[in-house]
Amino acid sequence: NYVDPPTEIVEEEQVQIWRVTHNGVDTHPIHFHLFDVQVLNRVGWDGFIRLPDDNELGWKDTVRMAPLEDTIVALRPKFPTLPFKLPNSVRPLNPALPLGSMEGFSQIDVTDGADLVPPQTNLMFNFGDEYVWHCHILSHEENDMMRAVSLLLPPAAPVALTAGSVGRGVLLSWTNTDLKASQFTIRRATNNTFTSNVVTFTAPAGNSYVDTTAFAGATYYYGVMATNAIGPVGGVALMSMDSGWSNTASASWVARPTNTGPAVAWNSTAGQFQIAFQTATDARVFVGTARANGILNNDWVQLPTGRTRQTPAIVWNPVAGKVQIALQSYTTSDLYVASYNANGTGLTAWTLIPAGSLSGPGVTWNSAEGKVQLAIRGSDSRIFVGTVNGNGTAFSGWTQLATGRTGAAPSIAWNPLTSKVQFAVKGYLTDNTVWVNNANANGSGLSAWTQLAGGSTLSAPAITWNPMASRVSIAIRGTSDNIFKGSYDPNGTGFSLFSLLTGALSTRSPAIAINPSLGTLNLFAKDALGNLVEYVTVP
Repeated sequence: NYVDPPTEIVEEEQVQIWRVTHNGVDTHPIHFHLFDVQVLNRVGWDGFIRLPDDNELGWKDTVRMAPLEDTIVALRPKFPTLPFKLPNSVRPLNPALPLGSMEGFSQIDVTDGADLVPPQTNLMFNFGDEYVWHCHILSHEENDMMRAVSLLLPPAAPVALTAGSVGRGVLLSWTNTDLKASQFTIRRATNNTFTSNVVTFTAPAGNSYVDTTAFAGATYYYGVMATNAIGPVGGVALMSMDSGWSNTASASWVARPTNTGPAVAWNSTAGQFQIAFQTATDARVFVGTARANGILNNDWVQLPTGRTRQTPAIVWNPVAGKVQIALQSYTTSDLYVASYNANGTGLTAWTLIPAGSLSGPGVTWNSAEGKVQLAIRGSDSRIFVGTVNGNGTAFSGWTQLATGRTGAAPSIAWNPLTSKVQFAVKGYLTDNTVWVNNANANGSGLSAWTQLAGGSTLSAPAITWNPMASRVSIAIRGTSDNIFKGSYDPNGTGFSLFSLLTGALSTRSPAIAINPSLGTLNLFAKDALGNLVEYVTVP
């Protein structure tokens, strides 16, 4: 039937010989789209061989096929010259029915005529350059006397391949100049002639891939090749053709070990993420950036001063165009605040803010007052809030929230719609539940705490304001160090429930931020090897 997968696939510049058997009663004018067709001879069922008629000599696009006769034809594709590129035809086998339906398929195995096992279902299929051959009698054509024929063309080779170290391995990026690449093959070797330690990876259609199997310090050479595969999307190809290899790119993966979990802030001015973390080496703080798509740049700079035992906290100050940083003292429970440029230079002097902090601080930018909003886990594991200018002056003093205790650092986010601080905390002591609330910047107007159903976190949760949905996005480190995400309304209602971020792990509290330009939720974490890694998902 017409909706069955194609059985006629022709390659570029290929000439095929077909024998078409007609076991019927009508003579049919069979028309071939795109192909030149030439009758070679006819073999009747009576055994006689009949040569083409005079008007059938040479290349044609329509052939007469008589009953009880085999018509032998040669055909070759004649691809049109176009001022633009054509994409592959990727569609359901039967566009008129839902995916998964078995209706309309012949369910015949074309190799032996037996029942097809398993039966054919409606699915997405890449036809390559799809054309048809059919009977030109309209009533026959309209009653399914038609079949798809696929032209398989080689895709163009990718160009401008680059390789660079990122958090989870080596990031490969290339330019796909063709519309026919359905997947890519990546080769990697330890020499530029690709003869030593060669491995290959398969990547879906796109223009980037992260090699997460690279070893730190080794230099690798990469090439990428495009494949045009006719067949079920995501399934086994019926036929395929490859391009040539791209240019060669090389890189070494530079692991970024971190002692604590990371801190992240969205830099709305530069359209990038600011990152900070503490290393085990002398408890110093390193800062750097990640691209708008969340990929780490590995442009790390050690701040010239400042030490801490906890995860530092950062926020972007759009007024001063600076990163505001707060950290717990290395030797006391006090806090220190400072600021630095987006590239890690220009660190100001640290300003002492007396505090009895039991963990690292939480910070956010209070856009209503143009101040840095602070929160700490203080005496008796209570939650305290305060504000300070970007230059470290005019500290408001600490205000204890009327209720609430936590076993980890509080996470805060600024809600610009209500000019309130959103809170998310881990339960007290061995209580791993997740609680959320909101209050004014000075700690007044605290609402009742809301427990997020189904949440169990091993460390402090992370929250950020989602301006696209006017909701709070949250991420937690759950069982077996898996990362779970969710979202809720500012008053704690409308919780989405936590969902597993497949493949994302963190041995410390993750850090999250929204990229409003791309609409993504970007997570940064410490993996099982102690390295800083990044994940990108939807809020």
